Amino acid sequence: MRSLLAFRKIPPPFLLRWLIHSKPFCSQSRFPKESDNPSPQANGSASDENPPTSSSVVLVANLSTTKPEQKDESRVIGALLDRRNDPESALRFYNWARPGSFEVGNSFWLLIHILVSSPESHGRARDLLQRYVSSSSPMTMPKVLVTNLVESAKSFGFEVKALPFSYLLNAYTREED
Repeated sequence: MRSLLAFRKIPPPFLLRWLIHSKPFCSQSRFPKESDNPSPQANGSASDENPPTSSSVVLVANLSTTKPEQKDESRVIGALLDRRNDPESALRFYNWARPGSFEVGNSFWLLIHILVSSPESHGRARDLLQRYVSSSSPMTMPKVLVTNLVESAKSFGFEVKALPFSYLLNAYTREED
């Protein structure tokens, strides 16, 4: 069966990379619709069996008064926290929700802590930090990044480990070379 993308003549190894890192053509929020989420429990929709309570109405009211970026950030953080024991799933979700972006926000630092919590995903955390440092222009002050790393560990209940700081330091030393 022929692919619909066959006319683009994209070599197979680059096809998946192109699909994952494609850029939007508009300035709307990059966070996909909740109906497109691959994990239905992460979108937090209420069912008919569970009528809304007063606290959920307050939550909806608070979300409607916040900026769209803050809504997106809180949804991504909630989904990442649901996946804190599965680093591969957390990374897939982050790449789905924030494709190709290193936004300065708690979700990125939360992802780093999730990846560092499992020995199998240490390399992915190192690579993400290297790409983050190399793509930031102008280079963000290391003190700010260290502070963000420590504060995110404390606020999300992670142990402050030396490994992400080592990866961050290595990323800065490679960038200066």
